[in-house]
Amino acid sequence: METNNKQKYQKTSGIKNGDSIIIIGNEIEENEKNKNFDEKKPLLQKEVEIKPSIREHKYLKQIIILNIIYALLIMSCYLYSLFLPGVFTEFVKNNYPHLSPTEQQSRSSYYKSFSDSIPYFTMFLFGPLFGVLSDKYGRKPILVLSFVMTFFDILSCWVTMKTNNLIYFYVGHSIAGLNNVANAAVFSFISDVSFSESHISLLYSLTGIAIGSGIIFGPLIYVYTSVSPIQDLTLYVAAGLLIVCLFGLPFLSESLEIAKKNNTFKDTKNSLNPFKHIYDLFSSRGSLFWIILLFISISYTSQDVSNTYYYYTTLMYSWTPKEIGLFIGGLGLVLILWGAIGIPILLNYFSTRKVISIGFFISFCCHILMIFSNHSMYYYIIGCGIGTFVPNNTNLIQSLISIVTPSELQGTIITGLQSLGSLAQFSGALATGDIYMYFISNKSPFFFPQAPYFINTIIIFLTFLGSIIIWNYYKNEQNQIKTSINN
Repeated sequence: METNNKQKYQKTSGIKNGDSIIIIGNEIEENEKNKNFDEKKPLLQKEVEIKPSIREHKYLKQIIILNIIYALLIMSCYLYSLFLPGVFTEFVKNNYPHLSPTEQQSRSSYYKSFSDSIPYFTMFLFGPLFGVLSDKYGRKPILVLSFVMTFFDILSCWVTMKTNNLIYFYVGHSIAGLNNVANAAVFSFISDVSFSESHISLLYSLTGIAIGSGIIFGPLIYVYTSVSPIQDLTLYVAAGLLIVCLFGLPFLSESLEIAKKNNTFKDTKNSLNPFKHIYDLFSSRGSLFWIILLFISISYTSQDVSNTYYYYTTLMYSWTPKEIGLFIGGLGLVLILWGAIGIPILLNYFSTRKVISIGFFISFCCHILMIFSNHSMYYYIIGCGIGTFVPNNTNLIQSLISIVTPSELQGTIITGLQSLGSLAQFSGALATGDIYMYFISNKSPFFFPQAPYFINTIIIFLTFLGSIIIWNYYKNEQNQIKTSINN
């Protein structure tokens, strides 16, 4: 019974009955007919021999279109996110003119911590349901929902600026937290149209190019719009990019129809309870629980830089919006290099699991640099730059889970995973904001704005050690599944 349950959730699309293929996470071991498995043969050699080229991907054009749309969405979101700190700063200046500049930044950071965290909680509450709907009605409707929610978010910000009332923004921004379902829709789309496990891990990594492109051009646009005489031009451009995304959707096929056409999607009457599907998958793969803990850890610790970089660089280095925009654009370029060159090279020599652990160690080293960034801004620049490995690491962890998830449950499981990550991001954003605010305020016994980085350095190092233990458990589980399949 246990073996059947494991096989039910084992992703085996594209496997011919005449071949004997053993699936072990991101490693595929193929035996010729009537030949025994040679345990002495290096796994790396076999893995390289059977990896198909991305150029051979049947739906490469569709994946390129998807990544262009995704890049435009990221561009809009980053352009908007760079605009938001100024909204809180102006609100505090208008309503608390008696505060000192440092106290005004502390108060601004306090208000921003809520705006950073609440959308993640919305995603945690409602994301899993939209994951089920994604598996039922398709990925494109979920992308449309994301675009509409982001547009609604921008509109609420515009109303707040005109009324000098943060309530409008908090309400709109909280509801718009559902725009995070776009990430799961993108990854589910890739899995729907990919029939090779090595393709899935690599294509998940290559989404870093789309993310990096958005991070480059969004801030570069902000460098211009932030000094433009046209009031609120940044908001108008961000909204315009969303409209371009909508115009691009007709050129994108529905990936569920592609999966059905290739007989990799079972059109079944699944329960609308996403947690039931997640429980069933966990029951078949005990190691997934520990892998998700890694995902939660990286989601939590990633909030320190993303929620403090604007105020931190302004406070410590007196950077202007233009300099901050150029800095974020540079991070986007490094992110592209990781996704297009660095990660693929590592995947050629190491398993996905080992690359993930390498990523945690890199993040640990980068945080050490940021702890000492009070001595030089170059410590901060280098730490953040090399640390752009983190988004790629998140994608790699998701690829491990996607590989063992059936096509008809991709949206449910991946969105459920991101919902759990959103809860961690919610906690991380609140904690980071409060810690940063406290250590730059007069209440702190000493001035230490690097405190969020110091605390997360410890968490990341423990996660790195934990990942090594988890992969050993994961390997043993895969060996058991291999034995069951052979028998």
